Amino acid sequence: MQGQDSSLTSCGWRHFDFAGLLSRLCPPLRPSPGDVENLRRAISAGGKRILLLGVTPELSILGADLTAVDNDQRMIDHIWPGDRAGRRALLADWTDLPFPSESFDAVIGDASPNAAAEQVDEVIAEARRVLAPGGTAAFRLFCSPEQGETLEFIRDDVAAGWLGNFHALKWRIAMVLAGKEPRGIVPVGEILAAFNRLFPDRGALAAFTNWPPEDIATIDAYVGAEHSLGFPRLSAMRELIGRHFSAVSVIEAENYPLAERCPTVVCRR
Repeated sequence: MQGQDSSLTSCGWRHFDFAGLLSRLCPPLRPSPGDVENLRRAISAGGKRILLLGVTPELSILGADLTAVDNDQRMIDHIWPGDRAGRRALLADWTDLPFPSESFDAVIGDASPNAAAEQVDEVIAEARRVLAPGGTAAFRLFCSPEQGETLEFIRDDVAAGWLGNFHALKWRIAMVLAGKEPRGIVPVGEILAAFNRLFPDRGALAAFTNWPPEDIATIDAYVGAEHSLGFPRLSAMRELIGRHFSAVSVIEAENYPLAERCPTVVCRR
């Protein structure tokens, strides 16, 4: 499946230095140590055989035996920490996983449903299929707020000294755009275009906020990119996941900008 910045499982990075881009990302785009711990605890009861949707390095350490799947060999080549005993990455489609039913004790991912914007229902269905009875699916999500904001409010908030980081700003912009669509899906090119309209002088933005220009430049990974990302509200995600799992709980994220919009959803089969 196509992906997003946190797991970097995307066709949209074809002109970028993968390792250099990854080094510039931080929460909310990448999972924090607290997010990783939330996932660890969610799967701790029986999380021996783990399926990771994406190649998120921070999550590659979880479980006794972990298989990561991504649909882009470049991501596996450049982002995956490398195969070793009990850790491996495979080229595969999240909507058609090459595993028998009930193969894993847990399925995890960092914003994997957001990355699968057009096929999120199929991805959740596949996650349930490969889970053993009693297994757990757990995903950190990017969720638009139930009460939306406007692009103008975001611009004014930054001018007033908002204490977030550039990556949180990018997601705030994305969520405004996604909120205008019934399924909460936005092409990443529209995120770039909206940012450029709001903040046409990047040098002034960097000087005022003290954000490194190199961080701001990461948004140029969206130049020419054709994929979309999903930013549904948490209520909508719970409803969708509830079609496949009867027990769904939420763990709130903490201690980084926009953490309130990055919950971990835990589903028990």
